[in-house]
Amino acid sequence: MRYSPMWRTGEFGDRARLPPAAAAALIPSARLVVIDEAGHMAHIDQPDQWLGAVREFLS
Repeated sequence: MRYSPMWRTGEFGDRARLPPAAAAALIPSARLVVIDEAGHMAHIDQPDQWLGAVREFLS
């Protein structure tokens, strides 16, 4: 089974040296998931949104 990469980021990821949208664009078939009101630790800041994105990715 082959999985497509998932790039997840908090809403402030666009401030990074390499913005998440640009990084995800470099990975074939990647999906970008932006988690609202989350920073670097999105799994702690917004656990329900993060877990939903992970579940969707794995399904």
